[in-house]
Amino acid sequence: MNGRHGIEDAVVDLIGAKGPCTGLEIEEELNADSLLLWRTCRTSGRLEVRRLGKRYMRLDRHVDGFARLSPSIL
Repeated sequence: MNGRHGIEDAVVDLIGAKGPCTGLEIEEELNADSLLLWRTCRTSGRLEVRRLGKRYMRLDRHVDGFARLSPSIL
C-alpha cells in the first residue's frame, strides 16, 4: 500500500467485502499503521466514520496510581 490513497482503497475494498468493521478489525486485517489508518478514514470522502461509544479514564481513589478505562454510563 502506498500512502493514504493505497490504504483508503484497501479499506474501501475490505468494507465492501466484509461490511462495517471496527477500527481494530481494519487495522488487524490490513496490518497498517494505526495513526495513518485513522487519519485516512477520518479525511476520506468515500468512507463514513461513526463513533460507537465512549470510554473514560477513571482513577481509583483506593489504589494509588491505578487507572482504568470505563465505558460511558450514558
